[in-house]
Amino acid sequence: MAGVRESGFHAIRHHVASILDDPGKATPGRIQNFLRHRRRTTTEHYLHGFSRDQKQVAEILEGAQSAREPRADEESACKA
Repeated sequence: MAGVRESGFHAIRHHVASILDDPGKATPGRIQNFLRHRRRTTTEHYLHGFSRDQKQVAEILEGAQSAREPRADEESACKA
């Protein structure tokens, strides 16, 4: 598979939990309810699945994506 690790359903759940765990997006209790976990410790396992380094890399990638998106004034200039 060209060195790409196969991801499954639980990898997606971990990813969604990490997105929701960003400050100001959702409380741990709401994440627990969304993921339908009975125990808070299970949710904490999901939330701690991403290391701080991985979150920093994700932020860099999100910033790069934002930098590539055209601004509203650029889009209107392209249409004219």
